[in-house]
Amino acid sequence: MALALGRTRGATAAIRPQDYESALESNEIKLLSQRVRCVVDPEIERATNTEEVPSRISLRLTDTRVLVSRIDHPRGSPHRRMEWNELHALFADTVAGILTTQCIDEVVRIVARLDRNSGPRDITGAFRRTV
Repeated sequence: MALALGRTRGATAAIRPQDYESALESNEIKLLSQRVRCVVDPEIERATNTEEVPSRISLRLTDTRVLVSRIDHPRGSPHRRMEWNELHALFADTVAGILTTQCIDEVVRIVARLDRNSGPRDITGAFRRTV
């Protein structure tokens, strides 16, 4: 599903709730999923901790080549922190089609000042006012 979404929306796109429904209906994704085998990788398991979960994917192509990609520090982990603009973009992409642009901007504005003069009730209030 992420491969198909990345091709159409970009590598940093978020997976939205409606993506799961459309993925279940996609013949392309169904066919691809029949060729996927997930295995526990001992090396990845050893590197996993409470703050981050690395990953590795291996693709065996029909011409017998094997392509491997590994991410030791996922985006958003302590070793690869996200910038504020990345967090804003990820949130906006995740809730696109669910929340209005006005609601998204209001929630982001409130969260940006959470440690100063706003609280969780302000966030929930923003959802009620602008959805």
